Amino acid sequence: MGIGVSAIMSAAFLLSYIGQRLENISDEMINRSYDCAWYNLPTKAQKLLLVIMAKSLSPCELTAGPTIRICFLNFSSLVNTSMSYITVMISLVEMNE
Repeated sequence: MGIGVSAIMSAAFLLSYIGQRLENISDEMINRSYDCAWYNLPTKAQKLLLVIMAKSLSPCELTAGPTIRICFLNFSSLVNTSMSYITVMISLVEMNE
């Protein structure tokens, strides 16, 4: 049972890492596109850069379903809640013995 829990937690952590990395890169996109030498680009490329900057205003997110973001914040919340439930279950088992 311990190996199964470890495998599930490892998979959840890996997905959270990927989701967090996606959010971080997405957040950096607008700054990097503005910091490039856009003034030296041709007009068509400048217009495309504006589209990239407009799209970067809403960051990319990895979600589970329509509402739950997969990131480190939610992973830590998942681990915290899981540990609380495990603690309650252990105390209930000890109380019944």
